[in-house]
Amino acid sequence: NTGLQYHLGFINIAWQGRKKIPCALRDTIYRLGLNGKKSYEKTVPKEVWTWNNKSIANYVAGLYSTDGSVKIDKRKSTSIIIEYISTSKELCVELKRLLELRFGIHSGQLFEKPMTGSITYPRRRVCYYFRITNKQFIDLFAEQIPLVGKKRETLAEGLVLMGSKGKPVSAHYIGKLYLGELPTCDIEVDHPDHLFITANG
Repeated sequence: NTGLQYHLGFINIAWQGRKKIPCALRDTIYRLGLNGKKSYEKTVPKEVWTWNNKSIANYVAGLYSTDGSVKIDKRKSTSIIIEYISTSKELCVELKRLLELRFGIHSGQLFEKPMTGSITYPRRRVCYYFRITNKQFIDLFAEQIPLVGKKRETLAEGLVLMGSKGKPVSAHYIGKLYLGELPTCDIEVDHPDHLFITANG
């Protein structure tokens, strides 16, 4: 299992007398190229895509433990919102793709909103976020992503309230654009119905 197990702890170089004590978490951060990066510069390390699903699930759970949220919609007691927010657009885009390709969990579109800042920290940065609100994908998230603490409890509570309710998966028409005649590719399956199933079902 090459994945990261997320635990709170110090990542500074530790010393005992004159002897340097190895720090696996620090070494991993350096190896993945995350050391010294600002929040808006972070991405999903390329190595993560080579991990098995259990390791990736732990990685995703770690991201949601820090910058994610799980809440029950106050307007509808049977509606759950799983949200991830970051100042890194690339991290959000890659996380969305990771959830889709490795776990079959689809989310809504990526939104952006400005950060308000404060007197102490007046610098403002745009935040990017996306949400999982469909019952089918919330169930998949609960089954495959090992959240911890309060977020796990809220998700479990919301699923009980939600029961079997939930909107079916639907697609919304956005628009169309004529591109002219272009070369196209077709997938042919040696089956009377020409049907196939993708890797994530």
